[in-house]
Parts: sequence; structure tokens; C-alpha cells
Amino acid sequence: MADLWEQQVPPDKWPEPLRQIFAQACLAHVRSNPAVRPVLGLEHAKGLRLAGRMWTGCTTLERLPLWVREAASAKHRNPDLEILAEHTRQHLQREMSKRSYAASRP
Repeated sequence: MADLWEQQVPPDKWPEPLRQIFAQACLAHVRSNPAVRPVLGLEHAKGLRLAGRMWTGCTTLERLPLWVREAASAKHRNPDLEILAEHTRQHLQREMSKRSYAASRP
């Protein structure tokens, strides 16, 4: 995903399942367990920071592209990709920042 971002390929043009993983990374899975809810808030914040890094100004759920909201909805969400989505949410933004910093250095 970082390679595609670096090549300036927008996420909506990424091949499946990368599009699905990215959408699920932007919108953390809602669990019914109340003990998980505080963690979920943090995961939502990480997902929105990732989206904000991808699309300037995209810092709220309402500003997410429609395809992301649809792909991450309960109807289309792929439970087999949750682990990859969590990994993406944790690491992709950091990788993008490292690459941006490396590219800006002489």
C-alpha cells in the first residue's frame, strides 16, 4: 500500500483486496463488548488519521469517501481481513511519513 501511495495511485484504484483492507483500516470494527469501547475510540482516531493523511481534510466519518464507508460497512466488511486492516491502521501512516521524510531530504 505504501508503494502504491508513493506512486500516487489513489486508494480507490488499488486492486482488491487492498481496497477492502484500507477501507476496514479507516473504519475500525464496532464490537458489542463494552470493555472494548475505549480501545475502539482510539482505533477510530487512528483510522481517521490514516484517512487524513491520504486525503487532506478528511478527518471525520462524514468526509470519508463513500466507497470507504460502503466497503467498511457491516454488509461488505470481510472478517478474514480484520487482522490485516488492524496492521494497516497501526503501520501504514508511519511508513508513509518515513517515505515522505526520506523523499524530502537531499
